Amino acid sequence: MQWLNNNRDLLPSAGALAGVLIFWTAGAFGGLRVLNGFRSPLAELIGLYLMFLLLIASVAVAFWAVRELPRRLAHRRHTDRWSLRQ
Repeated sequence: MQWLNNNRDLLPSAGALAGVLIFWTAGAFGGLRVLNGFRSPLAELIGLYLMFLLLIASVAVAFWAVRELPRRLAHRRHTDRWSLRQ
């Protein structure tokens, strides 16, 4: 609990990264099996486009989170140094 209070600023990025990891793990372990249930070609095409959009969104969120975590950590170090000088 203490770690959560000390690292509250990292939670959005870490949570987004964890969500992307869960999404990709579910996809790797059979999440694409949903496509087998479609009956019409149009429904299958819509499903493929939806999965493609989810894939692109997950890559974008992962990129944002990986880019944001070091920035937040550097900002924290800079803030800690600044508070020690005063």
